[in-house]
Amino acid sequence: MSDKNVSDKKSKIMKTVAVFMIMLAIAIVFVIVILFKQDSSNEKESAKISRAEITSDMDEQEIYKTILTEYYGAIFAHDGDILYQRMAPPEYWEYYKTNYNKSDIDIISSFEENAISTVTEWRADYGEDVQVSFSVDGKSDLAEEFLTQWENEMNGMTGENTLDAEKAVTLSVKQVLKGSKGTVESTIRPTLIFVNGEWYILDDGASTTTE
Repeated sequence: MSDKNVSDKKSKIMKTVAVFMIMLAIAIVFVIVILFKQDSSNEKESAKISRAEITSDMDEQEIYKTILTEYYGAIFAHDGDILYQRMAPPEYWEYYKTNYNKSDIDIISSFEENAISTVTEWRADYGEDVQVSFSVDGKSDLAEEFLTQWENEMNGMTGENTLDAEKAVTLSVKQVLKGSKGTVESTIRPTLIFVNGEWYILDDGASTTTE
C-alpha cells in the first residue's frame, strides 16, 4: 500500500472519529438538558402545596390561622393555583375570564409572578433565608350591609344569583419577616369572606404598618 493510500485511510478514520466524538458530545449535552428539565420540573412539583382543609370542628381562630398558613405557603412555593382558588369564588373567575379574555393559565401565571416578586423582594431585604411567622391578634366582623352589597355586586357581574355571603371579617395580623439581614414586624389587615360554605381572601391586607 502506498504512503498516499495509507494517509488517505488515516484521514478518513480521523474524520470518522471526529464525527463520532461530536455526535457523542451532542448526545451528552442533550441528556444533561433533559435531566435538568426533569429536575426542575420535579423541584417545581415538590414545591406545590395542598389546599388547606377546613373542617366543621375548627373554631374561628383555627380557621383563620389555617387559611393564612396556606396563603404564606403558596407565596413561598410560588403556587399560583392555590392562590387562584383561595382569592375568589369560581363564579367570579368565570366572569373575569369571559370579560377580560383570560384563561385559567393566564390568571394562575399572574399569581405566580406576583408571588415570585414578593419573595424576591423579601429575600433582597431580609436575606435568602427569610422566613415568615404570624399571629392573629384580633378581628372585626363586617356588617350585614357589606355582605348584602357584595352579594348584589357579585351576582350582578356574574349574571347569576347563586352567591351567598354569610360572613366577612377583617383580621389584625402581626407578620414577622426574619432573615440573616434583619427582622421586621408589620401589622397587616386581610379581609376574609365566607361564601357558599367556602372561605376566600377578599383582600390580603398587603398595605402594612411597620412596627
